[in-house]
Amino acid sequence: MFIFNTIYEIPFLKGSATWTRRILGNWEVSGVFQAQSGTPFSVRKNVDYAGVGAGSGNQFWNLVGDPSMEPTPFTNSAVWFNKAAFAAPAAGTFGVQPRNILRNPGYWNLDGAVRKNFPTFEKQFLQMRFEIFDVFNHPNWNGASADPTSGSFGQITSKGGTRALQIALKYIF
Repeated sequence: MFIFNTIYEIPFLKGSATWTRRILGNWEVSGVFQAQSGTPFSVRKNVDYAGVGAGSGNQFWNLVGDPSMEPTPFTNSAVWFNKAAFAAPAAGTFGVQPRNILRNPGYWNLDGAVRKNFPTFEKQFLQMRFEIFDVFNHPNWNGASADPTSGSFGQITSKGGTRALQIALKYIF
């Protein structure tokens, strides 16, 4: 995971007359960039294949092939891994599969803001903000379905995040 945050106060009109600086100066820009790799996961099902009793939790499926493949292009859904590489364990046995053998898609996002500070009394000021969340409107795909009995097993069927704009007025005292 990598996160970069910056705030920059624009030095425009710093040395000019007070009324000019109050009207045209006191601008700030900021941004937050975040990037991270996808979360690891395994193919499991909450079924007691091994016969150890209730409360045994999710049990692994057998890895019978190579789960890696080139993901299909994203449209309404995308096939993320080779689902034929997994098979249900035989009754009375545990599935054999390395833990967290698969990884969901990575994530990156950029948020930005522009602020104008209007000095009022002493150290108080009125701040007008314009903020953009997900500046590039970049889709960040949600995780692949790891439920081997689901019709969408091995597929990514949704995404998170859309661009959002926000205007705010804040009095700081």
